[in-house]
Parts: sequence; structure tokens; C-alpha cells
Amino acid sequence: MKSEPPWLLPKDGPLTAEPNTAHVWCVRLDIGPRSIDDYWEELSTDERQRGERFHFDVHRERFVVCRAQLRRILSRYLTIDSAEIRFEYEPLGKPKLCTKQTTQPLHFNVSKSDEIAIIGITPDRNIGIDVERIRPVADAEQLAERYFSPAEYDTLCRLADEQRNHGFLSLWTYKEAFLKATGRGLSFPLDQITIALDGEAQPRIEAIKGSLQENDWQIARLIPANGYVGALATPGAPPTIARWYCPH
Repeated sequence: MKSEPPWLLPKDGPLTAEPNTAHVWCVRLDIGPRSIDDYWEELSTDERQRGERFHFDVHRERFVVCRAQLRRILSRYLTIDSAEIRFEYEPLGKPKLCTKQTTQPLHFNVSKSDEIAIIGITPDRNIGIDVERIRPVADAEQLAERYFSPAEYDTLCRLADEQRNHGFLSLWTYKEAFLKATGRGLSFPLDQITIALDGEAQPRIEAIKGSLQENDWQIARLIPANGYVGALATPGAPPTIARWYCPH
């Protein structure tokens, strides 16, 4: 597989998302040199309540770090304090910025898996993003047969054994990112979209059933860290993607 462009540390200070671009951030979810209390202080009341509901400390801390880092990243675009950011939620739960807080559109999406999260930001279009840690999936073929299109299932079955698990997780991230970009989530059946797996080439949407076929959709493969696979999905022409690491 061809290597993708490098992930870099961004410059300090305010940031601007230009039209036709997508900024993707890779966030480590360990506490790092800070105290966990530093992250808690930046969260809203409802975020703290959500964090407190996690049973295991490691899951609670990863949630808290992710939300605080999301706030810190967004604050660089909005030029307001991270703790002042307010979110609204779409009917299916996708968060967005409170419309009263910004005079210009800023779309974002978040996904996390184990030790990392990725955050995507665009100024002029919806965005969906997904990440998965590469791991054995014992029932990958059964899941693919149930949830993927017949063409996708056939493609996975023709892969060599050592490639099939990676292919399944890659395809899953592509589909999740697409569904999140549409705002419909899993209310739109996974088998209604067919995505081609062409080896080293970027994923390509071959077919969409229903009203979503009226728009052009783009999916880009992301490799935010060793042992992970991710994807970014947007409507319209392919955006220029900036890949950044988020410091603690």
C-alpha cells in the first residue's frame, strides 16, 4: 500500500480552515504530562455527567481527554476559550457547534478507538470520520455477509486470508465515515452503498441506493497511527486534506 502524506505538528496560534479543505487531527487519548483534572475542568456539565457514567477508569479518562482536546482544537478556529464552546445535537445525536457561537460554518466529526481519536474539520461541507484499531474480528465474514453489499462481500471473500481482516476493518471505516457524513448514521442500511477496494488506490464509491445518490461523495483512507485504519467522507469535490498530530 502506498504511504500517505505525513502527519505533522501544526503551527501555534489560531487556525483557519480554507474552502475545499479538510483538517484531520490525530489525538492520543492518554493523559500525558497533564493531570486528568485539567481536562475535566474544560468540559460542560452534561459532558462531565457522561464521563461519570463510564464504569472503567480507562474508558472514562479517554472520553474526557477526547472531549477536552476537541474543545481545544475547535477553540483555535473559533478564537474563544475552549471551555466556552457550546454544542448542539442533531436528531440522531451527531454534535455540532451552537449556531449562536460562530458567524461562519465550521463542521466537525469525531471518532475514537482504543488509544487514539481522529477529529475532522471542514468550513464548507458536512464531514464524517471513523477510525478502528486493527485487530482480529472472528466473525468478519458473517458480518460482511449480513451488513455489506453482495459485491463487497464477494471482494472480501476473494482476498487472501492474511488480508481479509484488514480489508473488513478498512471497509467498515469507509462505510461508517460515509454514514456519519450524511447525518443518518446506521438508520441508512450499510448494504445500500457499495465501496470498491482496489488495493493501493483510494476507496471509491461504486453505487448508492436511494436519495443519497443525488450527490457526489468522496472517501479518503487515513492511517493516523501504526495499527489503525481510518477514513474521511465528504460530499462534493475531493477536499485537500491536512493531517496533523494534536499535542498534549
